[in-house]
Amino acid sequence: MLRFSSVFFAVLVACAGISNAQVLLEEDFSGGSLPDGWSIQTSATDGGWKVGTATQLSSQYWPVTDMGSGNLMATNDDLCNCNKRNELLILPPLDFSDHSYYAVAADMFFGAASFEDFTEKAEIVVSLDNGASWVVYEDLHGHGSWDRHVIDLSEIASEDNVLVGFRYDDMGGWLYGWALDNVAVYVPVPIDANLAELTLPPAGVTEKYFKILGSLHNNGINRITSVEFGLRVDGSEYGIFVMDNLSLDAFEYLPFTIDDWWIPEEEGEFDVELYVIAVNEQDDMDTENNSQSGTVEIYPNVERPNIIDDILATVP
Repeated sequence: MLRFSSVFFAVLVACAGISNAQVLLEEDFSGGSLPDGWSIQTSATDGGWKVGTATQLSSQYWPVTDMGSGNLMATNDDLCNCNKRNELLILPPLDFSDHSYYAVAADMFFGAASFEDFTEKAEIVVSLDNGASWVVYEDLHGHGSWDRHVIDLSEIASEDNVLVGFRYDDMGGWLYGWALDNVAVYVPVPIDANLAELTLPPAGVTEKYFKILGSLHNNGINRITSVEFGLRVDGSEYGIFVMDNLSLDAFEYLPFTIDDWWIPEEEGEFDVELYVIAVNEQDDMDTENNSQSGTVEIYPNVERPNIIDDILATVP
């Protein structure tokens, strides 16, 4: 159930990240080389996974978008056109024995794209026997741009020697690649709603509801039953919108549409920001992933005359 209020509310939020969670590993590849303790398994002639800037790791048919974060890690099948059937990037051994919940997260640039009869594959894999065998925990879907993925590893919470790997497979074809940045392994906090996506139509009209679409991800341990959203339009608070009667379990996504809240009153270009205020009627324990924004153009609402009625009313 969705409901809204005209009560205004101000709250300070920031962009994506992991702030209050207990972090076991965090890596942004700013050191410019393979991080200590990490390893690579590859059959490729180019050495497999490499550290560099988006420009350095791009190629003609696989241009990696620059997020402005500096270095990242990538394997490029388009440039190499070699054997990348088992491109494995392995994190250092991790101890999962102290808590009941664990997750791995990373910004990923991967399209799951196809060429001729081949489609590339990207997987999050786990080994509990020092790399002798691997189990697939996530077969990743593709995006046309950078996208942050969070994978639940709580099933192996009792293990004290865990290897987590990122495995790319070109399936024997000449395909594209996979890039990673801002990798983290952490213990999730109890309450953490992540506003993962916000999709705004590019234009709307005055005096009519403006549709807001998005995706909410439960980054925390506890089930999410309600979320309070706030909206800023050009920096001014618009009000509160409540989604309740939810049942969003840990690490699940919830696509949503809000089409009966914001009614633009003026025409022009506006910066629109949607943000999380509260989760389950409590403060969110990680406010660094609560906000998304975009720009929209609002046009005057011009009512078209009812020509049919005029014609029917015309006396022959």
